[in-house]
Amino acid sequence: MPWKFKTVAPTITYEPTAPPPVALSPRQAARLFQRRPSRLSQPERQQITDLCGKDAVVAQTYAHIQAFCEMVRSRTGDHLDDWLASIEQQGCPQLRAFAVQLQKDREAVQAGLTQIWSQGAVEGHVNRLKLIKRSGYGRMGFATLRQRVLIRQAS
Repeated sequence: MPWKFKTVAPTITYEPTAPPPVALSPRQAARLFQRRPSRLSQPERQQITDLCGKDAVVAQTYAHIQAFCEMVRSRTGDHLDDWLASIEQQGCPQLRAFAVQLQKDREAVQAGLTQIWSQGAVEGHVNRLKLIKRSGYGRMGFATLRQRVLIRQAS
């Protein structure tokens, strides 16, 4: 004998709500704050506008980070003292801690922000040599390392 079920009209209908806004992780927010405003997409600009609109400290921090990034990009190290002074007056605690660390070696930081010389190429070669040496699992002496480096450069 087949079962017969009574049909009942639903009393409540489900209406899906809009998904919650995507929360930024601290790393994602830091990456957004460091990027040039001209290179941000429209949703990224909106996220920064929303973040800065929620808190004045965040907006101030964004302005300080953009000023420092512009100093790095344009190599204007002569603005470093002004930037450090503004951080001491109105920066957030994390930026103040960063500024204190920069102050400890201010001459080197200022030289890095003004001079065009870079150790990047040398560091790249050192890193490559270390990689080749590690691939020998501790059994590669200097002569073998030298031979492997010269063979790679020849080919």
